[in-house]
Amino acid sequence: MFDGRNREKLKKCVQQLKKTESALVQCENEMRESREQFSVILQNLPVLICSYLPSGEIIFVNKAYCDYFNKTVDELTGSLFLSLIPEADCEKVMRNISSLTPRSPTQTHEHRAFAPDGRIRWHQWTNRALFDDQGRAIRFESTGQDITRRKQAEAALKKSEKRLIEAQKLAKTGHYVLDIKAGRWESSPELNKIFGIDEDFKKDIESWIQLVHPDDRKDVQDYFRDEALTHLNKFDKRYRIVDANTGQEKWVHGIGEFTYDDNNTPVEMLGTIQDITSRVNREKERDKLIKDLRDALEKVKVLSGLIPICSNCKKIRDDQGYWNNIETYIQNHSDALFSHSICSECADALYGREAWYFKGE
Repeated sequence: MFDGRNREKLKKCVQQLKKTESALVQCENEMRESREQFSVILQNLPVLICSYLPSGEIIFVNKAYCDYFNKTVDELTGSLFLSLIPEADCEKVMRNISSLTPRSPTQTHEHRAFAPDGRIRWHQWTNRALFDDQGRAIRFESTGQDITRRKQAEAALKKSEKRLIEAQKLAKTGHYVLDIKAGRWESSPELNKIFGIDEDFKKDIESWIQLVHPDDRKDVQDYFRDEALTHLNKFDKRYRIVDANTGQEKWVHGIGEFTYDDNNTPVEMLGTIQDITSRVNREKERDKLIKDLRDALEKVKVLSGLIPICSNCKKIRDDQGYWNNIETYIQNHSDALFSHSICSECADALYGREAWYFKGE
């Protein structure tokens, strides 16, 4: 039935099938080893890994997931992952998962979760949906991590920023960062308020100079160029500005210092600008009061030192050597005025023998 040629072809086919079978077995063994290695990797990764069905039923968790929630694989497998999430967050989580599509199968979101001790922790999860040929989700693969410390740091930073803003309001002080190379600056909300500008204002050096009062503009521009940019000295100057919104004249005190790169080249100027209008007005009022007091003191005449007076007639000798009666001398050397009367002793001496004079007791 088979001649020699056909038998030879059949033999070769059998040999080829054996080789193919051997290759398939080898490939299967390699795939099994790869799956085992991949499983080991998943189990030892420090991130939380789980797989679950569209119903939320968990079908796989790694060791890190079990250790974190202090549960065994058997306890977690078959349970709903939503049981580990506060009820207030469940709707948001399911809404994010349900939004995954074949065109957009991956999404990262944050939510809270229960720790084994009952405390609330913050998690970040990246979910990937797997779909069948009809585009229906059949499984979800998720990796997560505890981000509680980061969230606490963010909350502390927001609290600190809020306190800084309140402190700047109380001190009427705003801060800025000037990019030396770009010639542009960023400012805090309080500094925007001081300048009377908004976020749409073009914040470059020229626009800042234009905010300076015209009478102070050249002085401030020269100071910034010579002291700061040329000699890299600290910027420390009081000057006037004109509020861009109200046109009000204000006094400010600007301070700024440079930061440098590894080549000791200045890259930024960090500083503050304080509204000192009230302080300057108080200083002006104080200076005016001091001047008024000095002017008043200069008009006051004071008698002092040794005054030569005659022991008999009681006249006083002036600086030119003339003898003056006491009234004339005092009036010429002070602001005192005299009104004349007579004492009882003198009245007795002058009029005591007169009939009309009645001597009082």
